[in-house]
Amino acid sequence: MRNVLTAVLVLFLSVSLFAQSDLEKFVQKTQDTFKKAMETNQGELVLELYANDAISMPSYEPMIKGMDALKKKVEMDKQMPMKILSFEMKVIEIAESGEYGYEIGTYTMSMEMPGMDKPWDDKGKYITIYKKYDGKWKIQYDTWNTDVNPWMQMDQAGEEKDKKDSGKM
Repeated sequence: MRNVLTAVLVLFLSVSLFAQSDLEKFVQKTQDTFKKAMETNQGELVLELYANDAISMPSYEPMIKGMDALKKKVEMDKQMPMKILSFEMKVIEIAESGEYGYEIGTYTMSMEMPGMDKPWDDKGKYITIYKKYDGKWKIQYDTWNTDVNPWMQMDQAGEEKDKKDSGKM
């Protein structure tokens, strides 16, 4: 009997340690949705993840406030000639307290744009703050930015082109 109780206790503790919280499950759904949206140019897929009064703070752009502005941003992005080849997010930290939670992570992506000889790779970091609405998590705030300085890359590409054009490569 003692062995059975020990086995049950070990099983219970193992399941408890590896069980995902609701926030962790939502973060996984968020990452899966963002990956699909980015790689298929279906930005509208991510809208259901955001609270109606969410605020998004993208790199190189003004703050986006509320669902109407988010929808407008998605439609503008769909018109961009860029094609995302791959997109991955990696969680570094997740925590929650009460009705709020956060996720900190990194991203990597590869994209093609008209006029570019080869795909452009980007990597960066992000933070997302979640809030529970009627017991369900939603993105309340998010921001991200690149680790790659695009101006420095453009300068380097221009220097390489100049060398190639002058026959020094």
